[in-house]
Formats: sequence, C-alpha cells, structure tokens
Amino acid sequence: MGNDCALAAYRKLVLFLILYGASLLALLPQPVAVLDEVIDMMGSRGSLAGAIRWAAGNPGGVPLGYVAHWASFQFFGVSAFSARLPSALASILGCIGIFLLARLLRFKYPLIPVLVFAAFPLQWRYALEARSYEIALCISIWTIVLFHSLIQKPSGWKFILYGLAAILGMYTQPYSVFILVAQAAWVLGSKRSILPTFALTGSVVLLTFGAWYLYVAGWSHPLTGVEGERATGLSSLALVAHELIGMGYPGRS
Repeated sequence: MGNDCALAAYRKLVLFLILYGASLLALLPQPVAVLDEVIDMMGSRGSLAGAIRWAAGNPGGVPLGYVAHWASFQFFGVSAFSARLPSALASILGCIGIFLLARLLRFKYPLIPVLVFAAFPLQWRYALEARSYEIALCISIWTIVLFHSLIQKPSGWKFILYGLAAILGMYTQPYSVFILVAQAAWVLGSKRSILPTFALTGSVVLLTFGAWYLYVAGWSHPLTGVEGERATGLSSLALVAHELIGMGYPGRS
C-alpha cells in the first residue's frame, strides 16, 4: 500500500513537471526587459575564460552563473531563450528537490510544497530571468536535501556530495554560506556525533571558496571599490538586512 502511494505521488510529480516545464519554456523567449539580464548576457557571450574574468571584475561576483549561461549559449546560440534556460532548468530541479525534502520530512502530500514553491512569485520571476539567483536557489535546496539525508544516516559519500553542493552554492551566490552556518549550528546543538566530520567538510568548503576570494583580491575594483565593500565588508550586514525586508528598512521609503 505504501509503495503504491509513493508511486502515485511520483507520477503526479512527473505530470506537474511536464506542465510546469512547458509553461516555462513557452515564456522564455520573451524580449529581455531587465538591464541586469543584458549585463549578464554580455559577460557570458564570449569565451569561457572571458566569462570567468567578467565575474571576477564584478564586486561580489562569482563565476558559476556566468559559466552556466556561457554553456547554454554554446548549444543554443545567444538569445533570451538560451540565456534564461539555465534558470528554468534550475527551477524544475528545485521542484524535484522540494519534493524529495518533503518525503524526507514525511509529508503526507509531498506535492503540495512543490506547488507552493513553484507558484511563489519571486521564485517564478527568477525562473524566467537570465541571472544566477534561481540556480543558487536550486543548489541551496539540494544542499538542504543532502543535509537532511546526512543527519538521518551519515556516510562518507553523503558528506562528499554535501560538500560539493555547498561549494557550488557559494560559487553561484556567496550568501549561501548562511545555509552552511545555520546547519553547523544545528549540528553543534543536536547532532554532535557528526560534528568532527561536518567541521572538516565545512572547512574544505570555505577554503575552496577562499581561493576565488583571493583570486579576485577581495572583490576590489578600480571603478567599483565602494560597491565591492558593500558586497563583502562589514557594511554588507546592513545590505543583508535591507534585502531580507525586500522593500527597504521600516520607516523608510
């Protein structure tokens, strides 16, 4: 009976993903209307080395999103469709990750969180935008899936996959480090048996990202040093608070 219910849930997920994916693909070719999309496309339309150099020249920039767009351009040419395709695919993979996470958390109807996630306005926007945010969101979801699987039944290969996911996340959006910090706090308080291995994995993740940080010399740039400080210095804490609220600070327009 349990296997039949699980199979039915997976069938519903596949049907939803087909419909959802078709909707995304139909909307991808819309004319580019966001300046940031144009800027990202400019940085990704040349060579792979050029895309990485473009990322290094942006304050707080990391290369994985640009590399994903560059790869899409190599297969499908430079267009709004190919620029946004990585985000659409990341959204679909994110839906699968939400479904698996709901299964790990023993949701009775795991498709419901998937529907909520897919319909969330900000997620829908980034799924159709030629930027790296949806890719980072997808990787973050899978990092959480791997973390929950890891704490339920630890194993060496799960630590490796978790570490790789965390590295990919930081190379797509540096602020994904907060996920690692939150999970480290949970391990410290609730699962100390895996703390040494988790600490080693986290150290490798941070050291790996540190190589990029040193490569770009702290994200400094002759023309945009102030923006680089906002992205990486102590003032970034105020920036995070501003972005969490979304519309600015309370009492300010």
